[in-house]
Amino acid sequence: MPKSRYILDYYHLCKKVKDRVSLVYEYKKKRESARRDIMKYLDNGDVDGGLSYIQELRKQFRKEIKLYSLDRLSGYTNFD
Repeated sequence: MPKSRYILDYYHLCKKVKDRVSLVYEYKKKRESARRDIMKYLDNGDVDGGLSYIQELRKQFRKEIKLYSLDRLSGYTNFD
């Protein structure tokens, strides 16, 4: 069975990161900071760095919906 690969365009990548991070952080400053940090990794092609950053964010939260949002973001950006 062939494996499918996703090619993300930049617009949808930015939108998905923004949407998922918005579900995690209530305060705009923290939201924007996390979004910028994730995008720094992804803009430089460092997907593993971005995924590591998202995993570090997971350690800050216990609510299932927030963990779920971060897991979905990890799944979206990890397209190997």
